[in-house]
Amino acid sequence: MTTDPLRIPLTRDRAVWLFAVDLLDTEIDAFLAGDLAAALGTDTVDAGQIEVIDTDTIRVIGLAKYLSEANGMDDATVAPDTAMLDSLRGRLLMVFRAALGAGGTTLTPRPPLRFIGHYAEPAPALPLPMPETPSASGVLEGPRAGPSDAAMSGRIATVVLILIFVFTALFVWLAS
Repeated sequence: MTTDPLRIPLTRDRAVWLFAVDLLDTEIDAFLAGDLAAALGTDTVDAGQIEVIDTDTIRVIGLAKYLSEANGMDDATVAPDTAMLDSLRGRLLMVFRAALGAGGTTLTPRPPLRFIGHYAEPAPALPLPMPETPSASGVLEGPRAGPSDAAMSGRIATVVLILIFVFTALFVWLAS
């Protein structure tokens, strides 16, 4: 997680910014269609990479579990805020990293948005080096490949021509 939670990283790592939306249900669609980018303080927002959720619809599992289990955010970043997240009510806006373009800037949310938190996907595990053992060193060579069909046909043709030459020479010698 970055030191400034509103900073959009240059990387494309998966992350989500969570905002409360202080609007009536009837006003949300118009807001998303027109004023969302300005309220976030960005030039553009990919509408396919945002999600508006009603906390009543996820009350059974809770918002913290929804972020970590349904959206893959790191438990270590979500766990400290579990009580706060699960106590939120109303409409929330989830803005995923892919919605925010190139990055390198900072979100500056304005009303009707209230910043709640920034959560990131767990960092991928680093690959482990290969073990240094005798069985893991060197190159295994497979069995030697047999001759191709073309090579076999050429050899057979050569043998047949030699036999024809030998029999022809034998018949010529016997006939003379």
